Amino acid sequence: MLRTMDSGKIMKKFALFIAAMALSIGSLCAAYKQEDMLLYARTKPLKGVVPKFMRFAKEIVDDKYFESSLHAFGLMLGHPNYEGFSQKEGAAMFLFEGGSKKNILFAAKFDKNSPIKADLIRKGLALKDVKGWTLITFDREALDGLTNVDWMLDIAGGDVKNDIEICPSVNKLVENMNIDVFKKEMGPSFGEKIDRVAFLFYTIRDEIDELHRICLAGNFDGPKTTILLQLKAKLGSDIGALWSAKVGGTTELPQLVFDVEPYISLFANSNAKENRTFTDKLNHKILKNCSYSDLDVLLKKIMEKSKKFANKENGQGIFHTVPDGENMGVLGIVGGKCSDADVKAMMDCDANLEDLISHCVGDSEIAKRVLLSPKFEHKSQYTYRKETVHFYGLPSGSEADSNEESYACACNGNFVIATSKALVEKAIDNILDNETRISLKEGHLCQASINLRQIANGLLSENGSSSSHSLGDMKPVDMEIICGNNAQTIRVTFDNVSFREFGKILVSSDSNAETSKEELSSEKDETANQNQNLDQD
Repeated sequence: MLRTMDSGKIMKKFALFIAAMALSIGSLCAAYKQEDMLLYARTKPLKGVVPKFMRFAKEIVDDKYFESSLHAFGLMLGHPNYEGFSQKEGAAMFLFEGGSKKNILFAAKFDKNSPIKADLIRKGLALKDVKGWTLITFDREALDGLTNVDWMLDIAGGDVKNDIEICPSVNKLVENMNIDVFKKEMGPSFGEKIDRVAFLFYTIRDEIDELHRICLAGNFDGPKTTILLQLKAKLGSDIGALWSAKVGGTTELPQLVFDVEPYISLFANSNAKENRTFTDKLNHKILKNCSYSDLDVLLKKIMEKSKKFANKENGQGIFHTVPDGENMGVLGIVGGKCSDADVKAMMDCDANLEDLISHCVGDSEIAKRVLLSPKFEHKSQYTYRKETVHFYGLPSGSEADSNEESYACACNGNFVIATSKALVEKAIDNILDNETRISLKEGHLCQASINLRQIANGLLSENGSSSSHSLGDMKPVDMEIICGNNAQTIRVTFDNVSFREFGKILVSSDSNAETSKEELSSEKDETANQNQNLDQD
């Protein structure tokens, strides 16, 4: 119910993608030029950051061997007092193009007569003192030839607002997004598949090219950790205009009340006018990058239907996944001035999306899994509290599955869609009766919560197992998307121990699922053998 894809397969695909990205970078000599820099990482003063990070790592990974390795790492840096590092300045690492450790350079400030510097020299690293900073690398020749270091020191000594910040070069990221290299490295069998989604690849590259800065940051504050993805757009860019629009505040949508706690809750209050402007420009880019005529027709069809609906919605939305009997129920509400005809048009558009994904990947089954549903057809409709509810199900002759159905309606202008009759009626009741409105902070585009306790409870119940950790102590993962001044920040906060214990339950659940599959396969083989023996007798 809660697992939609094997986690092992996801990791394999992710690793393959990362490998392709790494191979696409190529191999150049280490020269430590600014134009060759792939990314930099920097920290606040190490005396404060390293102990916080080590505590975080211990809380996240419950493993004695890992803890021993972590302790050894700390001793190398001067644990427990970390003597030798500057108390006022942090450290920085620069990664340049190329495939070896020689393409990494560190910059740090040390106290006078720091024992760490001497230890680094004994370990064979090359050091060079420049303007109060020490540059550290594996390549003595390149370090001796280094002349322009001011740009590095500006980065290393800049205002570091987070415990750690990792910032890739936008220019290099765009430059290395070369689809021909991907095709070459992935092999001939993937060539046609990559061509089918090339329009998405190029559109994503165009959007990244509108960014001025990308920064992945982390703060390890006590029992909780905060991860941030900070994006700054170029002045005058389309995406910058979208992120500068006014968002947040009180919505016209009700605070939904359920009989059970949701697995995931998400609320959004965006700027509908700017959404439409940005979407029109994005659609133009997508069509420009599309080289398949039949795909072009399908894209235009979807865009035309979506645009009609976009003119009716107000930028506000709710999304919930909740326990619904033995299934995971899904409920979504989009605010606006939607009519019954708009509902039917949008549901028809969903079928077009499946056609689009099928065309792109060349596999209709993958399309169904991406959309988490097969292509539906309108089955019937009924009235609930004077609202017309449309029921969509599998086409005649399809394999029956009680979870593969949708209910949709327009209620007070809001577009409502759910995976069960009970959920759509619950939404209608709340829209008509509940006067409590959802409110987000000004400048907050979206806020979401992932209820780890409820998800863990579902996984344990599904596998008939238990946890040594009290589920009542398990805290949610919270997410916010904040916009303003040509920038967007995605902030995720989680409790370290809760995250660790949830990971254990998730891994155990996957392991139990694989064991169940093996046992079922073994039972089938045994039954087949018994039947074969009976036939022979």
